[in-house]
Formats: sequence, structure tokens, C-alpha cells
Amino acid sequence: MNQIKKTRYLPNYRNGRGIGFFQSVKNGSRVWCDSHLELMSYRYLDFKADIVSYKAQPVQYIYEGLNGKDTGYTVDTEVIDNEKSIKKLEIKPKVFVDDPAEQQRFRHFRELLLESKNQLVEYLTDEEVCKGFTQQNLTRLCHLRKLSLNKEQALTLANAVGKLTTWGAMQETAKKLNITPRMTKLMLAHQKYRFDYAELLTSETKLEIGA
Repeated sequence: MNQIKKTRYLPNYRNGRGIGFFQSVKNGSRVWCDSHLELMSYRYLDFKADIVSYKAQPVQYIYEGLNGKDTGYTVDTEVIDNEKSIKKLEIKPKVFVDDPAEQQRFRHFRELLLESKNQLVEYLTDEEVCKGFTQQNLTRLCHLRKLSLNKEQALTLANAVGKLTTWGAMQETAKKLNITPRMTKLMLAHQKYRFDYAELLTSETKLEIGA
């Protein structure tokens, strides 16, 4: 299996494909998205606590396919977690992943990559990135990330509520400290506190200290 650097051609549009850029806070740069699912997946990775950074389409592999002919395979993304482990991810709809032909093709590529490069590649599907209220929550938080966070007020509020709290308790504490409701939302947007993004955000939602 040969590994080559992928040079991406970025057209202005492709019919039927939801392409564009996602502004990644985690990477400090824009990430190109070839589909709406990729956009949602990068948004998800940007908020995923154990992911330090990620790259879109970092490399292409040339390998012998099931038909005996050389074929190319460009991995969708490569992630580095907080233990400095590197993992490659294929972003695909769950219905595509469940297709027998795709399972066979991916298993063949996965085994070759593991054997020749000792690298693991897995699927990241819409089943995970769109679970429950994940995308609704993250979309709102992404918009709020554009607003700056008052570090002094953030520290005051964090000291007052502690490492574990609830959304309702944080709002109530902020009110007592004369801190605006918007600041509590910015605490979530900048991940000073995290919660289960698949949950509907209510006063009972549990928060834990984050960044």
C-alpha cells in the first residue's frame, strides 16, 4: 500500500452537494467540507472533549482492490486525541455503512492499512453526530463562539458554581452575581463547561467543568 499526499481541488460548487467551509476553533483554521454530513461531523469533532485536533482528507492511499487492480482511497479525516493517539475516520451515512458491498470494500482496505501501516480507520456516522439534540445544540453554540468571553467574569462564575453544576444553577448564580444571561451561554459556547450535547438543554441539564 502506497501513501501519497492528497492535493485538494476546491471548486466553487458541485451540483447536489452541500459543500463549504467550517470555521474550526479547535484547529484555528477553516476546514473544507464536501458534504453537509462532513460539516456536521467537523462541528461535532470541534466540541468533542477527547479530540485535540483533526485534518480533512490528509492522505490518499493506493492499494490493490478486491478486483486485483490498483485503486485509490482518500481518508475523510485524521484525528489526534488527548492521549496523542492518531486515528483515521471515514465520514459516512449509517445506511451506506450497512450496505454489504461497502462493508466488504471497507473491511479489505481497513485490514490492508492496519497490516501495512499499523493504522486504524473507523467510521463516523450520522447516527453518532446527529444523535438526539446534538446538532441543534452545537449549531447554536458555534454562533455564540464568535462572541468574546469576559475572562474575569468567567472565572468568578466558575469559582461560584464549582466543577459540577446544572444549567439552572449556573443561571441562578449568574443572576445573583449580576452577570448577564448571555455570559452563561458563552460559558457553554467556549466550553468552560460541557454537557451531553445529545440532550435537550434544560434547567436540570448537568454541566461539568471543561476548558
